[in-house]
Amino acid sequence: MRRDATLGGLLATLALAVAGCGGSAARPTPNFATIANTICTNADTEIAALPAGGSSLGALAAQAQRELPIVRTEVRQLSALVAPRSEQADFSTALSAAHQQLPLIARLISAVRAQRTASVATIALRARALDQRDKATMAALGLNACASQALPRGRG
Repeated sequence: MRRDATLGGLLATLALAVAGCGGSAARPTPNFATIANTICTNADTEIAALPAGGSSLGALAAQAQRELPIVRTEVRQLSALVAPRSEQADFSTALSAAHQQLPLIARLISAVRAQRTASVATIALRARALDQRDKATMAALGLNACASQALPRGRG
């Protein structure tokens, strides 16, 4: 959602986990894919501007804590969109995965800070599965910016 290499990649990936959908009764958002990709690109740009952190579990948890508000905003904005009818089920699946990841990221950060290694591993595996499903669905929908992963590159 993001220590071994799996968790490091997970914290970075989880911070970008995103999706969106609208209900079937609403009219599809005009230019849905363009707007969704713009929302994700903007979030990626914000994350990339964050200072790059270290590779320790503590540093990764701090980085995820800085990224989490950006990801929450991204998911909220995507949730306001309504996918075309033919894409609504898949978009809803991706949105559900994204919403499930947000509290997992927060729990993962807390577990890392409390040095609860067993909890970190369990939460990380669950979050990674959701993230992979989310990214695959977004890519299948042509929402490539939402399926990508941004990493902090700014100077601290």
